[in-house]
Order: sequence, then structure tokens, then C-alpha cells
Amino acid sequence: MDSFCKHENITQIEQEELLQMLNPLIKKCLYNVSYQEREDFEQDIKLKLLDRFNFINDQEVPGFWEFAIQKEAQKNI
Repeated sequence: MDSFCKHENITQIEQEELLQMLNPLIKKCLYNVSYQEREDFEQDIKLKLLDRFNFINDQEVPGFWEFAIQKEAQKNI
């Protein structure tokens, strides 16, 4: 999992690897869902996870000095 934190953005291959790592947990959670609906719920969960991965990738995180300047400006207001 450490290899996912080394790069700024998560590639599509890394997203698929993360989904594979989370697949046992997803399957375990789906035991509470009726058998007929499990596949639909599994797809929904995976789509929401991919959406979150993309949202996190698209966020702009300020550097340390940018953050410090923003906080200082907020104090002066």
C-alpha cells in the first residue's frame, strides 16, 4: 500500500489494484444483502470508490508555505 502514496496521482492500474485489495471486504459486507441484489450493490460500491479516488486525485493540496501564508492571512482578517 505504501507504493500508492509515492506518486501524486493514482493511475487507473493502481485504482484497479486498490479495488482488488478491497474486494474481500466488499464481499464480506455484502453478506447482509439479499442474494439477488449483491451484484448490483457490489457494482455501486466499486463505482463510488472509483469516484472517490478520482475526487482525491483532482484535489489541489497547497504546499507548506502556501498553507502558512493562507493561515496568516486569515489571522489578519
